[in-house]
Amino acid sequence: MIIDRLVIKNFKSYKGVHEFRFNKKTNILVGNNEVGKSTILEAIHIALTGVFRGKYLKNDLSSYLFNREVELDYLESLGSGLVAPSPDILFELYFLDDESVDVTRFKGDGNSKSLSASGVSLRIHLDENYSDLYQELVEKKLLI
Repeated sequence: MIIDRLVIKNFKSYKGVHEFRFNKKTNILVGNNEVGKSTILEAIHIALTGVFRGKYLKNDLSSYLFNREVELDYLESLGSGLVAPSPDILFELYFLDDESVDVTRFKGDGNSKSLSASGVSLRIHLDENYSDLYQELVEKKLLI
């Protein structure tokens, strides 16, 4: 399976949407310390496995995953009356068609670009099933 590109949104040091295109053969990540090289590798791992630091995200979600600036902007908006959308994280991997692996079972348009493409997408966001409980926490200012 060959990864064509990675899309990250609001994950750790990456605020907003960032897209990375990869070569078929070799890719080298170069940059200063703390600019997000390891975060790219973590994002690929999470998208493929749902695991972060040895634990399934669905069982061990942490605010550490969210971009801190996006998180702070949201918390500040709670007190202003103009509440920003709740922070979310997105990981998307797009695969190239590859003769060695059948990626057609990963084909669909349920990605952020609504493209018919092979890949996987993982989004972390506020579950609508908990919106009443969440609203109660906001009103009691337990989230601030």
